[in-house]
Amino acid sequence: MKGVYGPLEPGVEWSIGGCRINLEVDGETLKYLRSCVGSRLERVLKGVSKIIIHPAPPLYLPVPGLFSHVYIPISPPIYLNPGGSISVKVDVITDLAVSPGDGGQRYIDIFSVSTPKMAVYGGAADGILARYLYKYSGGDLPRLSIPIHLANEDDDAVTVSKVVLPITYLDIYYKPGENYSESNEVIVKVNSGVAEVSKGGYNGGLEPIPRETTESLTSRLGLDLAGVRKFLTVDDVFLMDRGL
Repeated sequence: MKGVYGPLEPGVEWSIGGCRINLEVDGETLKYLRSCVGSRLERVLKGVSKIIIHPAPPLYLPVPGLFSHVYIPISPPIYLNPGGSISVKVDVITDLAVSPGDGGQRYIDIFSVSTPKMAVYGGAADGILARYLYKYSGGDLPRLSIPIHLANEDDDAVTVSKVVLPITYLDIYYKPGENYSESNEVIVKVNSGVAEVSKGGYNGGLEPIPRETTESLTSRLGLDLAGVRKFLTVDDVFLMDRGL
C-alpha cells in the first residue's frame, strides 16, 4: 500500500520512505510491526481494531523532553529591503505517529523517515537547543507545509536564513489519503536586528491531527505534570535575538 495518512486495516502493508508497517490479527489481539532503516518496533495491541497513521508534532524525536523549539531552515535565504515583506511556504519533512483507530489518548508509535537531529540556535554556551526540520525535497515523503510571513520593519536590509520558534506555535493539520499536511501561519517581524516570532491563525480546511493528552506527555517527555504544563505554556512572542 502506498504510504498515505489515514486508517490502516489488518492484513494491509503500509510503506513510505524506507519504513514499513504491518498490522496482523493474532487471536484476540493485533500484532503491530514497524521497521525503518536502523530501527524496528513490535507491539501487541489489545482492544484496538485498526490504527490511524498521521503526522506527529516535532517534539518527540530524537530525544523527547530535551528541547522545546524547532529550527526551520530558509533555503535559499530571503533578502528584504527596509519596509519589505513577503509570505512564503516552507515545506519540511514531518515525523509520523500511529494512533488507535478506536480512539485513545496515547500514540502507539512515533517514527521518522529521516534521521532526526537537533541544532543549536546561538552560541555553544547560551544557545537554544532546537529540533531541526529537514527541507522537503519531493517524492512521496511526508510533507509539512509551513506558511511564514516575513516583514522587515528595520531601517537596514536583512537576510533571513532560519526561523526558530517554540513547538507550541505549530498546530498541524492533515489530509487523509495523502502525504500532505500544513500548519498555521508563523509571523516574523524584524526590527533592530531582532526577529519577533508569533503564532498566526489557520484558515485551511484540513483535519487537526490526533493529539496526546497532557497527562500522556508526562511519561513520554520524562517530566512531571507541572513540568509538562510549563513546557506547553509560552509567551505570545518569541525573540530571535541570536541571529537571523
